[in-house]
Formats: sequence, structure tokens, C-alpha cells
Amino acid sequence: MGVGLLFFGGILALVVWGVRIGLRRMRERQQLEAMHPGEPWFWRHDWADRAVVDDSDIKPFFLWLFGILWILMSLPALYAFHKQAETDRVVLIFLAIFPIVGVCVLIIAGYQSLRRHKYGVSLCRLQRLPIALGSTFRGEVQARLRELPESGFQVRLACIRRVVRSSGKSRSVRETVLWQDEQTVGSGAAMPSAEGMRVAVHFAIPSDAEPTDDSNPRDSVLWRLEVRANVPGIDYLARFTLPVYRTADAPESDAFPAPAMPSWTPPPQVVFSLSRTGGEDIVVKSAARIGDWFGYIFFLALWYTALAFMVYMGAPIWAAAIFAVFGTIVLIAAADLLVGRSTVSADRVSLTSRRSWFGIGRKQTYASNEIETIVARVGRTTGSVARYDVEARFRDGRARLIARHLMNRRDAEGVAARIARAVGH
Repeated sequence: MGVGLLFFGGILALVVWGVRIGLRRMRERQQLEAMHPGEPWFWRHDWADRAVVDDSDIKPFFLWLFGILWILMSLPALYAFHKQAETDRVVLIFLAIFPIVGVCVLIIAGYQSLRRHKYGVSLCRLQRLPIALGSTFRGEVQARLRELPESGFQVRLACIRRVVRSSGKSRSVRETVLWQDEQTVGSGAAMPSAEGMRVAVHFAIPSDAEPTDDSNPRDSVLWRLEVRANVPGIDYLARFTLPVYRTADAPESDAFPAPAMPSWTPPPQVVFSLSRTGGEDIVVKSAARIGDWFGYIFFLALWYTALAFMVYMGAPIWAAAIFAVFGTIVLIAAADLLVGRSTVSADRVSLTSRRSWFGIGRKQTYASNEIETIVARVGRTTGSVARYDVEARFRDGRARLIARHLMNRRDAEGVAARIARAVGH
């Protein structure tokens, strides 16, 4: 009895604490809005100071809280069923999944806490406030990093639409990448400092992109800068939400042109060869990473385990059918990302594309003189990372995907340019 009261008392205290923090931040936001009407880039203290704080700083606490509460809520049910001699072993195994999930969350929380202890809170210092659409964003990431990463710093800037949907008691968050660009900053370009390393970053921001918009929390647009580095032990990771807005003044890029990017080198997953007709044969292999394989396999294993348990417990056929259909859709999407391959053959006469799994696929052929342009476009979003597709657009308004799931925009643009040249554009 005493343990239960302590448990629920702790939850109530956390709820009260969370409400007080939320109300205080809301009052601060209202004061800043009144002081700077029409200038939302001053409505956050770190934006106004041009020293954006790493967003991932707050996540470990909530992961620890969620994992502990999840285990505390699931263990009593497992213990109660275990005490019943007639309890089916299959039911016990299924119930044991819930505390195991809580343990996995605690492991992730522990890893992120160790990362926070090792690297502290990173800052992204802005050269200009706000970052204007159609300009060149220039900033400097300050990281408490002592080791120089051999492969440099992987930097990604993305414009993301974040949609929150609620249905009854359930709540889901979906992030869709609207625009994304990547670059690698070599270790030699990082500058040592008293705090660790300073990493200079710059990106050309398109003028037709969506600006930051958090006026509707259920449908918002944000710009996220992500910096990664593979180092011995715990890898470095920082994420920053940047103030990107449409402004009336002249774009910064007019006065400060960005340095020229090096020529494109195809990655190992993209293979070019000369076709028998004198055009281009292009093979785009799967570039799936270990994390992609693990994530899909883990999700599908849990999903089909739940489906088997539903059937075992005699769930309605319609409910099991819905579960099975959704699982099949995810399975097809996973297979396309993990083992799919795009093959394109292009010359001045025709363009042939084929999407295949393990050599099985359908071929489609189009006349080259019907093609208006070949473009790179944002494709599937996995987590907060977008893959890129190559699309053929025709003079009659049609559009067809001819290569899928390239790792970054530069690779997709390189493939699109080679195909366009082969068909005579």
C-alpha cells in the first residue's frame, strides 16, 4: 500500500512540476512576443543570443522517466498472472515483452546520458539573425570534443513538416522532410578551442523553401541542423532547431558567396557503364545501413508476434486482418528499401528503368523525345533522414520515378544529370 501511494504521489509531483515549467515558459514566450511583434526569431532566448542550444539535451531525462514508469506499470500485471497456476505460458511470454521494452528504453537513456556527460551541451553560433530564405546560412558548432574524427563531421540541414495527430487517447507525430542537404566537414577544417572543437558549417538556403512556422503546434515547419562524428567510444551527435524565415532584406549569399563544392564522385552503390547503344547504363544498389536493417526487423518481429498472439487469443478476424494488411505494407516498404535495386538504361532514343528485388522486377521504357526534364526529389523519410529519388518528367505532365533511395541530394542530382545528358538534355 505504501509503495503504491509513493508511486502515484511521485507521478502527481512530476505532473505538477511539468505544468509549472510549461506555464512559466508560456509566460516568457508571451512577454517576448509583446516585446518583438512580427519578429519570431527573438521569441527564443537562444535564438536572440545567436547561440542555439542542442535540442537533444532534454531527451535522456524523459527516456529515463518513461522507461521507469513503463516497467513499474507492467511488472505488477506480469507478477499477478505468474501467481495464477492456470495461466497460459504463451500469455506470460507475451506480457514479458512489456517490461523488456522498458529495459530497452532505459538502455537507450543510459547511452544518451553518457553522451551528454562526455560532450556536454553543444552550441551553434549564428553569423546572422534570422537565417533568410534565399541566402547562405553560416554558423559555427561548438562541441566539447577532444578526439579528431577520422571521417570528419557529417552535417545535415533539413526543412521538416511536423504533424501531430490525435485519435481518442492515442497521439502520433509524423515528420516529413521537405528539403534536405548534407555535407562533410573534414577534421582538418575543425578548429581547436578551449571548449573542444569549433566546426564551421554553411548551406545555401533555397528561396522557395518553407520558412519556420510554429503558429500551429499540430502542423508546424522547422529547420533542423544535425552534426554527427564517429569517434572511439560514444559517437558525437547534436541537433539544433534554427530560425529560418523569409525577410525583405537582400540575401546574404549576394555579398558572401559560398565556396565552390568539389566535383561529384559517385558512391559505391551507384555504378555507371557504357551501354551498347552508346548511352549510359546506371545501377543504383541499396544503400541501407545496419540501423535500417535492425529497425525494420525489430519492428516487424514485434508486429507479427502481436499478430500471432491476437490469433492465439481468438481475436476477431477483421482485427487480425487489419494487423496483417498493415504488417504486409511495412514488409513491402522494408524490402524495397533494404534489397531493392534501380537499373536505368538511357540514350538519345529511349529511357528504360527497372526496379527489382533479387533480380525480379518489371521494365518500363519511354521515348527520350517525350522527356522534358530529369530531376532529383525528396523521397522516403526514415526517422528524420530523407532519401532521394530521381524522377523523369514528361511533356504531357506525367512523372515517373526511375531511381530510388539514394543517400543524399548530391548523389541524386549527380545521377539525374548523367541521365539527362544521356537522353540529350
